[in-house]
Amino acid sequence: MYTITYKDYFDKVLGCWIGKTVAGTIGGPCEGRKEFFDYEFDKRSIENMMPNDDLDLQVLWLEVLEKKGIFFKTEHLADSFYNNCPYQPGEYAIFKKNYLRGIMPPVSGTFNNDYYVDGMGCPIRSEIWACISPGNPQLAVDFARKDGIMDHGSNSVDAEAFFAALQAEAFVQNDIRQLIESAIRVIPEDCKVAELIRFVLELEKCGVSVETARQKIIGQFGHPDCTNLFQNMGIILIALLYGKGHFFDTSMIALNCGFDTDCTCATAGAILGIINGAENLRIRYGLEDCGYILKVKADRVSDSLFDLAQDTCRVGLTVANELNTMMDIQDKPDFVPVPRIRYNEDVEIEIEYISLPALGVNAICDVALIIKNNTESEVTGVLKIILPQGLVCDMCEAELNVDRGGQKRILLQFRLEKTPEILNETNIVEATFCYDTHCSKKRFGIAGAAVWRLYGPFWDNVVSLPHIDYWEKYGEHIHAQSEDEWVDLIRDYHLNAVADIDKPYINEDIVANGYPDNAETSMYDCGYVNTFTDKFNISDLIGYQGSCCVYMLRKMYCDEEKIVHLQVGYTAPFKLWINGKLVTMAKDCNWWTAENKHIREIKLNKGVNYLLLKAVRKSTEANYSVVFNTGPMGEQYSDFGSLF
Repeated sequence: MYTITYKDYFDKVLGCWIGKTVAGTIGGPCEGRKEFFDYEFDKRSIENMMPNDDLDLQVLWLEVLEKKGIFFKTEHLADSFYNNCPYQPGEYAIFKKNYLRGIMPPVSGTFNNDYYVDGMGCPIRSEIWACISPGNPQLAVDFARKDGIMDHGSNSVDAEAFFAALQAEAFVQNDIRQLIESAIRVIPEDCKVAELIRFVLELEKCGVSVETARQKIIGQFGHPDCTNLFQNMGIILIALLYGKGHFFDTSMIALNCGFDTDCTCATAGAILGIINGAENLRIRYGLEDCGYILKVKADRVSDSLFDLAQDTCRVGLTVANELNTMMDIQDKPDFVPVPRIRYNEDVEIEIEYISLPALGVNAICDVALIIKNNTESEVTGVLKIILPQGLVCDMCEAELNVDRGGQKRILLQFRLEKTPEILNETNIVEATFCYDTHCSKKRFGIAGAAVWRLYGPFWDNVVSLPHIDYWEKYGEHIHAQSEDEWVDLIRDYHLNAVADIDKPYINEDIVANGYPDNAETSMYDCGYVNTFTDKFNISDLIGYQGSCCVYMLRKMYCDEEKIVHLQVGYTAPFKLWINGKLVTMAKDCNWWTAENKHIREIKLNKGVNYLLLKAVRKSTEANYSVVFNTGPMGEQYSDFGSLF
């Protein structure tokens, strides 16, 4: 067991928040820039603090700890984030979309989160868990993992766990390399984050320059998204190792390496803030309580970091009394503990999605309900499943016996009614288990797929031949400038096909208005297809292999007239019509992101609206996404139903 005086504990927590805020402000203006810079520190850069989600979210978590207590559940964080946090981009928006659909942690962190699943959004909020678990890396990790699964996948959660462990150990250890080598033990040895950490340690050991180390990290682990965790985590480690413990040198290395600079600077600054403590930051670097600017909705006594540190330490003292067996905080002041409520019910219902948490036409969703009996006696009760309109379940009511201290796993299968009028994107199911005079309830969501009518494939030969008699040799009608070109053309004619985004393979005006010309399109009608997530691949929807064009018509139901904003992702050419109007298109191929194109202020009618996507697959990959929001940057997901 370690020992620390309350005075030193508080000093390190205050140092953490000062380091986080000051270094975050140093990095803030360059956030998103990917160049390598050669800036030198200028004190003018920290005359006014900048708001930063890196700190804001942790203030929000502090409020959850104060209200729900140290035995909080991930759902408590999720509720607070959804209701109190205005930040919307990337994984934050995806989480909110899942939350609205009733898809809760841990699935909310990974479902429909293809692009941002490895984002920096949770590694940047590790300090709160370290500050309430000083000297106890594993306890900090346990807290951090309850946080990270809300809106991220395993890589980001591992990264948050690593930083939480490192920062918790920094309360009792000040050697950067030893801290890194110790913290790596709390994450899986074979995970990608651990591979990155070992890679950076070896680069520093070999004595390469900062710029060379940065380039090698990008070459091995880089990503075009400026908020992706891998290059940014590598940059944090470079800054810590090459900065040699100097606060401003470390901050400027993180800044000069670019990308998510507010995050990289803030995390490195927080670590040095814990190691140094607030008093040393003041003496060595002239850093004082600079205050902070809060953008989330949280009730704080002031904007002082001193008060924030006091409130953090109050939680830490509560944790020390209840959970932290590795740190003895001596000379503690009198304090009022935060709640110590344990949220275990006598009988609990847990949800496990066996398949994707979504269903569509001719598709099912498999879910397991786990009924847990935490009492000392057998429980007999009735399980009921209450369904939203349009869904059916293979079991809606059953009597169950659950042994004392035991559990029962019930497999359920959900599907659509045979002829549903509408498939909503949000479908909330309620499971109740009633026994004696008690009832346990659990609500969970099953996303409704976007349902499309697909027509195709359409394609052309790579060369056009005139009408000839069947006994003629057609190769003579393929003209080329050289023998090699002729061989290329004849083999391409045999082996390949082409499609043109500008060629109307069907009457596009008629189809775009929701009225396919049956005489023209019936032979190309592939029926209904489902897209269960925002991102979909044409190759998953049609069996034909090769370059081709398909048309996808979706009838959307809108409960009221509204103005929406559209985000389109694409890797291949496309055209998109809404209610007969061409609203956006692309002729190039691209790297798919969730936000390749933003189209503002599209009017949707109350009732039925028609969306027609013309997609041209040029190579093996043709990925698309079509997402409606109520704000131009994805401020709020807009929910629709599919009509048939």
